[in-house]
Amino acid sequence: MKTKIYLITVIVVIFTSCRSLNPFYSTAPKEPIETKILPLEKNYKDKESKWISDQIENISSVYGDKYGYININVGDGNVQKKGKALALGIWPGFGVPYLYGMPFCWYDCYVDLEIEIQDSKNVTIAKFSGKGFGRATVACYYGYSEENAKKKASVDAYNMAFKQIRTCLSSDVVKDINTKLKASGIITTKE
Repeated sequence: MKTKIYLITVIVVIFTSCRSLNPFYSTAPKEPIETKILPLEKNYKDKESKWISDQIENISSVYGDKYGYININVGDGNVQKKGKALALGIWPGFGVPYLYGMPFCWYDCYVDLEIEIQDSKNVTIAKFSGKGFGRATVACYYGYSEENAKKKASVDAYNMAFKQIRTCLSSDVVKDINTKLKASGIITTKE
């Protein structure tokens, strides 16, 4: 009886000991730039994504008349499973190395992100690009579950790419963009 209880306890620890993904990772960090771009109309596929909206709020004003459009293009955003050979660690030790924190595998995500700013006449004013990389480990105790590791790697890669883009947006560049946006006027809606 004691052996069964011990085995059940070990099995429960194995399946429940991975870290879960914090809700913090589903929101973008609040790192606004010094001088923001005038309000822009979102012109990309995932308009409802809270995470992308938070990132756009870091670089552009939200309220007021819209002076142009913002496009976000994701060139490459694939998540790859790496370290599959680590699964061989289960055979000699009957899974015991995993209980001591040996990683099962890890996920890498590479992202090429491009932001394009257009004026009210759909003329491209500026393009900024950033490359991001994220890695998350699947392991007991200090790692994540497989599904959460994929999400964390993606979020870290996108955050890195947006951070590169924010560094390109110095106050002089933003003032130049705002001047061009004001010159083209606000977006007029067709009714």
